Amino acid sequence: VHDELGKCCSDIEQKELDRAKAGIRSSLLMAKERSGAVADDLGRDFTCFGRNITIEEHLEKIAAVNVGDLSSMMERIITGSKPTFAVIGDVDKVEFKW
Repeated sequence: VHDELGKCCSDIEQKELDRAKAGIRSSLLMAKERSGAVADDLGRDFTCFGRNITIEEHLEKIAAVNVGDLSSMMERIITGSKPTFAVIGDVDKVEFKW
C-alpha cells in the first residue's frame, strides 16, 4: 500500500492529468444543467466565499493545474501524517512498512 501511494506523488503522467481534467470539466458542465445542483453550488459558494463562483472561474482553476502541482499536493497529503489502517482478521499477520 505504501509503495502504491508513493507512486501517486511521482508517477503522474500528463495524459492522465489531461484525462482527469476533461472528466472534471464535463461533470461540472453537466451538473449545471440540473437545477438542484445549481442551487447546491450557489448555497455552498455564498456560504464559503460570500459570492457566486462562476463556471469560468472553476474552468480556469482546473486548466491551471499541472503535474508539478498535483505531485506536490499528493506529497503533502501522503507524507504529512502517519496513515491509519483498518484490519479485519488476524492483525499479527499484517506487516506495516511505514
